Amino acid sequence: MLRIYLTGEVQAERDGKLLSESRLGGPQGRFVLAYLVTERKRAVTQSELAEALWPESLPASWTLALSAIISRLRSDGYTFATVSDLLATSRASATTPSHI
Repeated sequence: MLRIYLTGEVQAERDGKLLSESRLGGPQGRFVLAYLVTERKRAVTQSELAEALWPESLPASWTLALSAIISRLRSDGYTFATVSDLLATSRASATTPSHI
């Protein structure tokens, strides 16, 4: 089971083990994961995600950068096809997650 913790630092846990920040793609990967989880009931366009990720100005190669972030998340098994695969939770402590 995959659990996503959205309060405090965005983290993911798979089968009881926290995934490292590098597996989440760093701060931008964590942001994209959190955004997609919070918007999981609707389709999110690339341009919407890019504007949320880079609100000041889009980098010249934003499509490539966003594709790389998404590809990294997918390579670790984060797919957003089914909502049942994602469970947004609140993190009470490092060892005791409490569910929303």
